[in-house]
Amino acid sequence: MQKETNVKYPKNRMRKYYQAFLLVTAIFSVITLLFYRHEYYKLRYVLEVFNYFGKPHQDGVKTNCLKTVNDVKKISLGLSEPLSSWQRLDEDLYLYSSFVTNSNKIQTISYGRLDNLDLNCFIFFNELLTPIPGKFSFSVIGNTSDIPGKTAYRGYRLVCEYTENMIPVGVSYQPKDQLLFNSKSPILSVKVQDKQLQYNGSAICVSPPLHIPMSNADMISFLNYHDLVGMTHFIVYDYGIPNSFHKAIKNLIDDADKGWNFTYEIIPWNFPIRDIHPNVIRKIIECDCLYRTYHKVMYATTMSWEEYLVLKYHAIVSDLLVDYERTKMYGNRYVVSSQTFCTEQKDHERSKNSTPIILKKIFTSPNALDLNLLHIYKPHESVDLKNVKSLKAASNLIILNRYVSCIDYNPMNKSNNNETSILRLAGDIINSPIHKKFIKGNMFDDQ
Repeated sequence: MQKETNVKYPKNRMRKYYQAFLLVTAIFSVITLLFYRHEYYKLRYVLEVFNYFGKPHQDGVKTNCLKTVNDVKKISLGLSEPLSSWQRLDEDLYLYSSFVTNSNKIQTISYGRLDNLDLNCFIFFNELLTPIPGKFSFSVIGNTSDIPGKTAYRGYRLVCEYTENMIPVGVSYQPKDQLLFNSKSPILSVKVQDKQLQYNGSAICVSPPLHIPMSNADMISFLNYHDLVGMTHFIVYDYGIPNSFHKAIKNLIDDADKGWNFTYEIIPWNFPIRDIHPNVIRKIIECDCLYRTYHKVMYATTMSWEEYLVLKYHAIVSDLLVDYERTKMYGNRYVVSSQTFCTEQKDHERSKNSTPIILKKIFTSPNALDLNLLHIYKPHESVDLKNVKSLKAASNLIILNRYVSCIDYNPMNKSNNNETSILRLAGDIINSPIHKKFIKGNMFDDQ
C-alpha cells in the first residue's frame, strides 16, 4: 500500500511572507496618500487662483452671465459716497464728510479748533425744502492733536441728532448765536449706510503718498500686490496723483475681458492745513474710512502707498483673520506690527529695472525702527463702540513692510536683517496681468 505524503511549509515561513506583503501594501498606501495629498493641494491652489483671478481667457467661450452680474455688483459698492471735500465753517474749523450708521445720528468728520463747543445743526430731509434743527454734540478723534503750537487743533466727530422718521440728505453746522439757518453755511451731503453687512470683502483706504510725486510703477506695485492677497477694494484719498493714472486704472477695471479683480474709487483730499504730521492725516482718514466702509465690507484698513501687508503663510488676509476667530482669538480690530526697509539700500542682485521695489529691497533696517502700528478693523463692529477690543496679530504670521527713505541708513550695519517673506509671491507678482501690462509700456498711452 502506497504511503500518502503531505508536504507542509513551516508556519513561520508563511508568516514572513504575509508580513512582507503587509509591509509593501502599507508603503504603497502611504505613497499613494502623499501623492493624492499633493494633488489635492495643487488643485486647491488652482481653484483659489481661479477664484481670485478668474479663469484664463478661452476663445470661443461666451461670457458667463452670472459672473457678469457679480462683477457689476462688486463695482457698485459705492465706497466713494459721499464724494467729499474739506469745507471751511469758520477760520478754525473745517468739515469733510457726513454719515448715518444708526440711532438717527449724523456723524460729521471735522478738523480744527472748537473754542466754543456749542454749535447749531440743521438737517435737510428728502422732499423737504426747509431744514429742521437737530441736537448737537461732539467727540474727539483720538491722536489728532500733533501740530506744534496748535495743540487745540484736533479731529472731531460732530453729531447732529434727529427724531424725524425720514431720510436725511444734508446737514449744516453754524455758530450757536445763529438761531436761524444761514443759507451761506456749508451744506454737506449725508450718506445713510446700510443696516446689515452687504459683502464680506476687504478694503484699503489709501492715504496720500508721503512724497509727491510718486512714480506710476510704485502705485501699480501697491495695487497689484494687495489685489493678490485679497484686499481688492481700494479707496484712494487723492492728493497729487495725476488724472492720467486714475484714468488708466479705471480703464483696466472696465476691461471685463481681462478679469481684473479689484475696484478703485477716488475721493478728493484737499486738506486745509499744511505742515501737519502724516499720522494725524492718517488718523482722520481712518475715521472717515470706517464710516465709509460701514456694512460695505467685512474688513478695512488705512495704509499709505509705501506700505505692504505681508502674510507669512496664508494666501489671503481675511483667511488669517478668520482663523483667529475660529480659535476664539477675536477682536474688533487687529493690530499689525511694522518693519522698515530703507530705499537707499542696494537692489537685490537678481532684480531688473522693471522689478517692483518690494522685490528689490530685502533688508530691514533696525536703526529706522518705526513704532507705528497698522489696524485692520471690522467697521460694522467698531464705528459705534466706545471701547474697541484689539487683538495683536503675531508678527510671524502677518507684518507691515514700510519702504521709505532713511536719513541715517548704514549699509554696513550687521543688524540689517535679510527679510524675504514677500519673495514667496514673486512669481505671482511678476506674472500678474497688471504687471505685464504695465511693463509693456502701453498702459498710459491713451490717457
